[in-house]
Amino acid sequence: YAKLVTAAKRGHLHQLSLLVHPDFEGQVETGLIQTALKTIRPYCARSGVQIKVNAEKKTQIEILTALGFLKQRTLIVMELEL
Repeated sequence: YAKLVTAAKRGHLHQLSLLVHPDFEGQVETGLIQTALKTIRPYCARSGVQIKVNAEKKTQIEILTALGFLKQRTLIVMELEL
């Protein structure tokens, strides 16, 4: 599943989301991302696209990097069960 939310204003970032079943990780992400980018590119070529990815999703990060996405920052969320 890929979801692309277009930016409301010029100069703001479009938001891309991916949801992939674990059985299909590494198999469908490239096609989903390329289709989303191909759909938006003719209309909003000057705005960037942002995606937030779990740091544990190494395969998705590798695919996004191969498609030209750059890491901006890394967020690790930790919890303790009491």
